Amino acid sequence: MTIGASAMHCLVLPGATVPSAATLELGLTSTRATIAGAPATFTITSRDAHGNPRGMGGDAWRVELRRVGVPADIVPARVRDNGDGTYSVVAMPKRKGTYTVVVSGSDGREVRSPAVELKVAAAPVAGSSSRALGNILDGLTDLVAGGGSFFFVGG
Repeated sequence: MTIGASAMHCLVLPGATVPSAATLELGLTSTRATIAGAPATFTITSRDAHGNPRGMGGDAWRVELRRVGVPADIVPARVRDNGDGTYSVVAMPKRKGTYTVVVSGSDGREVRSPAVELKVAAAPVAGSSSRALGNILDGLTDLVAGGGSFFFVGG
């Protein structure tokens, strides 16, 4: 029997997730920046060994931000399975600095994709959590509007 010009269809499914093939997209500005105390969002897309998107959930990812030069400053992130092979990630760094985004697969090994860095700028000054410091002998207790005195305001 000859099949000839018969149309045959074949469904090709992606293979198992390979953490090193996953992609990480930032939901940030093109400068990869945010401010302290604001959420930084990312999306992980699970892929197989050939780079095909998995299209289904169930993978275990761990994501954290590590501040460059301060190894103990680690910000954990929440990872939500979207059920379609993508995972929404939210982290909220509270200190300014440069952070490296570290993604680990279910085997605990870090994904070795190109390093992604996140720049975190200081948040705007909040008067309710600031304090004024100065020398009481310099008149800090007797300030007059429009008068001059030196003091430091810090958070």
